[in-house]
Amino acid sequence: SICYIFDTGGTVVASTNRNDTDSFIGKNYKFRQYFQKAIAGEFSKYFALGVTSKTKGYYVCAPVRNNENKIIGAVTVKNNLSDIINIFKLEKNIFLINNEGIIFLSGIPELENRALFPITKEELEKVEKEKQFGDAKIISEPVIQKKIKKGEKIWFKNQEYLFCSQNIN
Repeated sequence: SICYIFDTGGTVVASTNRNDTDSFIGKNYKFRQYFQKAIAGEFSKYFALGVTSKTKGYYVCAPVRNNENKIIGAVTVKNNLSDIINIFKLEKNIFLINNEGIIFLSGIPELENRALFPITKEELEKVEKEKQFGDAKIISEPVIQKKIKKGEKIWFKNQEYLFCSQNIN
């Protein structure tokens, strides 16, 4: 849905939305995990709420190198999640959670931005610092009171379920 290029300090210097009212040009996103990884030389992927666009997306970011292989910036492609969001509306008991266990997408919208399992104060602070959920308040009170493993049975909304999970690479 949008592509943009950062300088080494995290400021957007080129963007496909340059002529839009919510243009990313001149905005600084050095706090974003995907930028930090790319500027360190790593390819990165990240689900997040856009701090400028206010839309959820899947971000892919890579370093930009010059002829001497020196990192001179980073390039990001953001894909909006409208198709995935529509699937989640049909399947109520499905969650997309981040590495810390906070619900990013859910078929039950009121559970978004809430911990699925208990999380530490450090995990919560990390997510808030990176603004993965924008300015939304993260609710650390978990939906499920203990961490569970794949294949375990759980009770959720007065029904028994088999917990299944899959990492997204």
